[in-house]
Amino acid sequence: MDEHGNLACAGAGIPLFIAGLDKCVCFIKEKCAREAIEIREGDIFVTNDPYYGGVTQLNDVSFSMPVFVDGEIIAWTCDIAHWNDIGGIVPGSMAISATEIFQEGLRLPAVKIIEAGRPILSLIQTIGVNSRMPDHQEGGLGRSRVAATLACRR
Repeated sequence: MDEHGNLACAGAGIPLFIAGLDKCVCFIKEKCAREAIEIREGDIFVTNDPYYGGVTQLNDVSFSMPVFVDGEIIAWTCDIAHWNDIGGIVPGSMAISATEIFQEGLRLPAVKIIEAGRPILSLIQTIGVNSRMPDHQEGGLGRSRVAATLACRR
């Protein structure tokens, strides 16, 4: 990481997930600087798009949150997990017949899903309506992933 902190991680999952999270955070920071988006305490960003800081495929959704001390970002916490369905032309979102990324499912381009501690309901609803498993996305995956990201800062 750069002068704004370190990325501490632990996991027994896929090494590629962990190896890509620092790049995800760097992308978020670059995007926010370029687009004059303020990064505030309580913000959580979500991405799954390999062109926007995502790690591998649209089914792999990552959540990233800055950790502040005395008003300064000292580190980032991240969580990544494979979601069973993110939309697209086939259930499970992994079509071997896909010829472009738009057929694979909903793209989340490193946007805030929580802003200053408040969920962005319009984005959460958008994720839900683009999945064949909306309750699973919102509750089982979405809320649990946000909780895991928050737990890492303690």
